[in-house]
Amino acid sequence: ASIQTPRMDLIVYVKGRRFALEMPEDAKVHALRQEISRNCGQKAETLRILCGFPPVELLSGPEEPLRALVHSGVILRAVSTADGSPAGVDFPANSADKAGTSPSKRRKRETKPAAKKTGIHTLQGGAKPTKRLTKVRKGAKEGERAVKAVYDEMIKRQYEKSKANERIAAAQAALVTYTVRATTLSGQPAQLGVQFPGVIDRRAQHEDLVVFIPKEQLVEMLRYFLSGESGLKADDGSDLAQNAREVLKPVNLARTSPKLFWNILRNTDSSTVNEGLEKLLPEEDWSFLNTRARRQRYPKDADDAAATPAKRAQPKTGHVLGTASQAERGPTSTAEETKAVVESIFAATPDAEKGRRVLGALRQAKVTKARDVAVFCASERMLRRLLTKAVGEEETSKVLEGVTAEDLATWTKAAKEAREA
Repeated sequence: ASIQTPRMDLIVYVKGRRFALEMPEDAKVHALRQEISRNCGQKAETLRILCGFPPVELLSGPEEPLRALVHSGVILRAVSTADGSPAGVDFPANSADKAGTSPSKRRKRETKPAAKKTGIHTLQGGAKPTKRLTKVRKGAKEGERAVKAVYDEMIKRQYEKSKANERIAAAQAALVTYTVRATTLSGQPAQLGVQFPGVIDRRAQHEDLVVFIPKEQLVEMLRYFLSGESGLKADDGSDLAQNAREVLKPVNLARTSPKLFWNILRNTDSSTVNEGLEKLLPEEDWSFLNTRARRQRYPKDADDAAATPAKRAQPKTGHVLGTASQAERGPTSTAEETKAVVESIFAATPDAEKGRRVLGALRQAKVTKARDVAVFCASERMLRRLLTKAVGEEETSKVLEGVTAEDLATWTKAAKEAREA
């Protein structure tokens, strides 16, 4: 029996052509060149044999056996160097050997011109803002300035209030130091420097520079000031005579007129405004300094002030067409009308005693309107809970004794009718 020589299958690419070769393992390299030359028509001497990825030329002698260089299944690439160029031999995109995958040709992607963008591009340097956008920006800036002005004014007022409290606290604690900053030609003080510490941080020192007012002038000023005809102005520009009693209260005086505040304390050697005013004008009644005035709305001018009492004296007329005024309806007040309506609701039941008991209990529970009666009488559970909270559980049981669902329905219906009327 003859012994067959093992063979290997090879795939060869030459200028876009692919063919398979079957070579014995002991074949030489020059035999492979001859076989490739016979299949592609190129001279064996001009062929370069490449293998692997990236393709590398097989550098070997012509008598070297193939099994030392390649194995079965390897893809080879043959390049002809007769024209001096190795071009013209390509691997398909999906062909690969054990060394890796060959690169494929990339087709140039067709690019379309970008569409022209439309609209207002405010962030682009070359974009020109429209008139409308300019107005919006201008309005936004004006709004920001208005908000900032309000915020600054609020901070300023809060600071003035805090400073006034610090003045009062320092005076009461006897932590105030008076220093003469300027004098007149006769040697009398003309300007005072008042130093006092902060309330929270005692290390923080504050100083007020105020004009010194002699005691005699201060007394006459206060008398003229209380007369309501002084026309004096506070440090913030407000009219002191308009509401003299409110301005003379310690907190308001320390905030609106530090000059009067410190001169009152300095001339009387007092620690509080109340004590100083009593020493300056003992004949005046200063009890209003410790009372708190109710906030009220003042008329804008003298004409409004004169018209306000007359407007209050006039009877109010109805705002809805066809409604009569209170004077036309009669002397009966709204409370009396409501009371009469509620009494008529419980008078609709045949048993007047039950109605009187429930009516009295509802009055103790502060239920005095037909609307509320309709709500609570619609459910026995709600009515019992309300009365229990108002008069107690035992009294509620006595009040609701004998009250049926028909009675509750009658009262609810009567309350709804009275409400609609």
